[in-house]
Amino acid sequence: MRINESIKDNLILLEKLTLGEKVSLLSSDTPSKLKGVARLGVPSISFTTPTKGYLRAGQGGFASFDKLDFTCFPSFSLVSCSFNRELLIEMGEAVAKEYLANEISTFIVSCSVLDSPYYGRGYELFGEDPYVVGELVSAFAVGLQTYGIGAILSDFVIYSGEKQYKNIHIDDFYLHERYLKPFKTVITKTQPLGIMVNSQVINDTQLYTSPMLKMLNNEYSFNGIVLSEWGGIMDRMESLKSGVHIELPGSGCFDDEILEAVEDETLDVQVIDSLVLDILNFIDITKKNRVNGYQYDRTYNHKLAEKVAEESICLLKNEENILPLDPNDKIAVIGNAQMPMIQVAGSSYVPVSIIDDPLYCMREVSPSLTGSNILHSEGYDKTTEEIRNELVYEALRTVMDAKAAVMFLGFDNSQVSECSDFESLELPANQLDLIDSILRYNKNIVVVLNTPICIKMPWLDKVKAVVDAKVPGEAFGPAVANILFGIVNPSGKLSCAYPALFPFGHGLSYTRFEYSDIYLEYDDDAYMISFVLENTGEVSGKEVVFLYVETNRHKKPYKRLVGFCKPGLAPGEKKKVTFRVASEELSIYDRERKCETLFSGDYTFHICASEQDVRLSITTYIEGENPIEKDFLIPDKRVEFEEVEKRDLYTLDSTLKELMDSPAGKRLYHWCYKRAKKRMGLDAENPVFALNLDMFLNTPLRKLVLFSEGKLTFKKAQGLVDICNGKPIRGVSKVLF
Repeated sequence: MRINESIKDNLILLEKLTLGEKVSLLSSDTPSKLKGVARLGVPSISFTTPTKGYLRAGQGGFASFDKLDFTCFPSFSLVSCSFNRELLIEMGEAVAKEYLANEISTFIVSCSVLDSPYYGRGYELFGEDPYVVGELVSAFAVGLQTYGIGAILSDFVIYSGEKQYKNIHIDDFYLHERYLKPFKTVITKTQPLGIMVNSQVINDTQLYTSPMLKMLNNEYSFNGIVLSEWGGIMDRMESLKSGVHIELPGSGCFDDEILEAVEDETLDVQVIDSLVLDILNFIDITKKNRVNGYQYDRTYNHKLAEKVAEESICLLKNEENILPLDPNDKIAVIGNAQMPMIQVAGSSYVPVSIIDDPLYCMREVSPSLTGSNILHSEGYDKTTEEIRNELVYEALRTVMDAKAAVMFLGFDNSQVSECSDFESLELPANQLDLIDSILRYNKNIVVVLNTPICIKMPWLDKVKAVVDAKVPGEAFGPAVANILFGIVNPSGKLSCAYPALFPFGHGLSYTRFEYSDIYLEYDDDAYMISFVLENTGEVSGKEVVFLYVETNRHKKPYKRLVGFCKPGLAPGEKKKVTFRVASEELSIYDRERKCETLFSGDYTFHICASEQDVRLSITTYIEGENPIEKDFLIPDKRVEFEEVEKRDLYTLDSTLKELMDSPAGKRLYHWCYKRAKKRMGLDAENPVFALNLDMFLNTPLRKLVLFSEGKLTFKKAQGLVDICNGKPIRGVSKVLF
């Protein structure tokens, strides 16, 4: 998809637009639509927020969600554990068909690497490795674009959680090798239609005014549009000059400022024209891809969601080969197995019309007509950490004479928010207590984790098996039942490590694989690394294989992933597996030359079952550039975060949660709470209301102005700040006049 196909027609259209119409196109119309110009037949374009939800303006304004019908696929944090490019393409195609049917033109997908398990929206990311992120996002984008849906890459250039920092310092080497690399890969392979820039300050520069935006065009040949993070623009003039096309959401706060800047010639109208022309080309492409009355197979997509979950769920531990379970045995199922967390509430939430819960599906596998040998009890209250003894006693009675106890553990949507980071990586206290209680009556515990984050496991040595299902989507039930009973052989591997527990790439199988006969060839400016993979077990299976390259030219070895594949083998089958690595893929960023460089030296290729499980290695000498002394230094720290100093006085950068420390702030909160509840018509216990309340509390006043569609001005917001700072007269005058 290139953005220059109808440039002549759009140049003519550009001349017909008034300055006001041009300025209006520089911001969105609603939370889910870009603006059009009805007078000239320019349509508005619908888009979505990650990972698959469709955010629309509703009765409650910016804080209301109205959803269309989509398949609830597993979260990208789980899908990435499949390490299956073809599966990602197929999933992208399925999503694209649903979007065509619902008249949505673009899909926003995160292209950032995950640095911390604490980050609130980590479930939207494709893992911690830049090579994997680039490859899998590219595959998904290819699937989308096969049916004309444009991909927009978000979180450029780093996702640092839901906290705003004063400054984020990133070493130049890691900036290019870790954070920019996935974007470069996806842009080079798929030419996405857009990129969304976040609002952080990176190396002393606001990202939306950073030279890195110019790099997109000059070095990566990106020719799409650039969108702001939601409420992320504070200086619209500078962002326009830097090439940010569209402000999200459309606040209307900057329109008059832009018009005045053009009129007094502090902003060149050619800057506006250039951006608007790109937007017209963007609209033109998405318009041509629309198909009226498009239909898709919802049942097929549900089965695909099951297939994706089956290929992605990871078996982390399987002591004494307790799995797979025998469906004839008496099995105790404990925990949230009837209404598990198949998705996270928030902007990516979709209503589910098809869902099969794990308990139901486990009973379906049982030879008994009623599944009477599969017993169930809750064991804990999923909405709280409080221990309820009656639930514990019921669980103990259930597990006493069972062959195994399958415990579904994790979080409830009331405990998870996309608007704030996690404060703890521990399971709720009542679930930790329940593990110890059940151990006294049944040692054969199988834990199924249903969490959006990589949690701590102080109980790991106490249980026999751990199955990691993360946020598994609507087909969680059949997928996990098939894995627990061995109908499907698990083949997922971790795209994010569990620190100090399981490394990146870890994942067990019900069969065994042996690696042998590695050799290396050089052909057509590429290195071909081959080996033989054999299934020495008794069942068919798939094995994710990783190719790392290690160099010793630095003061410490530097190892990075340059390939992965996922061959399937029948019992006793052998396959030759070959990786092709182009010479340019062995280049790394050179601080001194400010470009990627291939250095002379020994290069060792490692064939691995996980990051730490090296099976085969081979070394070759490669001729390249001679490194300079500065190139030998790779810092230990990738990123350093500079916290915002604690303020003595409130400012526009204060959140409503911070303002609540003042008497006036508390009254303001209670007024807003009652008004929001009335407007949204939702119960206080509703997860959508809870999510929006959390979002509201943790958003700086400056951003609330941009979200308010003109209802809250900067002047009024400053008045609220003055009141909370103990200056009521000054504040009230700003609020009222």
